[in-house]
Amino acid sequence: MPLVRPVDAVACLIPDRSRAEAAAASLRDAGHAASSVRPDGPAPTSLSAWGPDTAILHLYDQGLHRGHTLLVVPTTPDRREDVGRHLSRHGAHAVYYFTATSVECLSVLV
Repeated sequence: MPLVRPVDAVACLIPDRSRAEAAAASLRDAGHAASSVRPDGPAPTSLSAWGPDTAILHLYDQGLHRGHTLLVVPTTPDRREDVGRHLSRHGAHAVYYFTATSVECLSVLV
């Protein structure tokens, strides 16, 4: 299954599975539907599907190869920073907010 570019969502890498699961549970408790993307093996990627955001795709792909978990959290623009801060408290890095036409780095919020 290829790594699909998120839309209207915050995505990040979390270095270990237990912290990723804790972050996802905490987000669900706060009303967000976090989904964990950690295939049994590294996910094949489709560069064309990511367009100008291929550098971020490579970053996520490298993280998956190293055993990190990719979390994707659908959210609205007005809640993106709260979600980004929440994820950062759980050890997230490479935190980005994706829309259909743009991407914003949220890692600078911490």
